[in-house]
Amino acid sequence: MLNPEYAKEQLQAFRIPNWKATKAALVANLPEALREIVFAILECDRSGQPYTEYHAKYDAQNKAVGQLDDLSIEERIKIFALLFPKIYLHVEAAWQLFSRLPYQLGWQRKAFRAPHNSDITKPARCNWLKELLYRVEGYDQDITWFAAWTPYLNYANDTLGILFAAAINSNSE
Repeated sequence: MLNPEYAKEQLQAFRIPNWKATKAALVANLPEALREIVFAILECDRSGQPYTEYHAKYDAQNKAVGQLDDLSIEERIKIFALLFPKIYLHVEAAWQLFSRLPYQLGWQRKAFRAPHNSDITKPARCNWLKELLYRVEGYDQDITWFAAWTPYLNYANDTLGILFAAAINSNSE
């Protein structure tokens, strides 16, 4: 295990400055129907400018992440490829994995599964994606890099674990 100070220095070498702004600039490459969704996921308004009001940002991001279910897999993969260029297939696999995971959210959670009702798992998937964005922000790395550096990233609870489970299930690496 690395010394925490040394690990922090090493992580800075991989960090992409202005990661969100860089991603927002790439939104123009997407079909128009997907642009507003990606801007909101990145906490930007329709014109690509960062929200200045917390509630507007929060509401827009929640709505956009919730709309991902209404998209085709191909459209969702386009969004994930822009946000997570080296792990987008794993992110999609994790999104799909949620239908097989025990659903539990909130203080009085009791685990159960609802494999044929995506509306029930939608809050958990939406929270997971927003948490994943927060955890990997600034790093466009592959899945093995994230596996190696997870102990040194911000506290990642189950967020990266679900991503790794999806990668293992896909047998791609």
